[in-house]
Amino acid sequence: MNYEQLFMVLSFFGVFFFGTLVGGLIAIRFGIYLRVSKKEDYEAKVKELETMIETMNKPMEEPTSYQPGELFPPGMAPEYGLPRKISK
Repeated sequence: MNYEQLFMVLSFFGVFFFGTLVGGLIAIRFGIYLRVSKKEDYEAKVKELETMIETMNKPMEEPTSYQPGELFPPGMAPEYGLPRKISK
């Protein structure tokens, strides 16, 4: 190992140590911590995701009769732009 390689290895360890030290001090100062999830949290999130997927996969029931006020926000003229099958 020549001096250049030794310098690069020592530089790597110096930057690594200095970065870890500075990062740790910043994390302590601002209260930044790594949260490790527990298995129960993970299982609850998976159940919640499965229920969300089930509700999204259910076919939505559309109402048979439409009121023009339901299709447009308040203050907008509902007589413009209604589809033909809904306008009557």
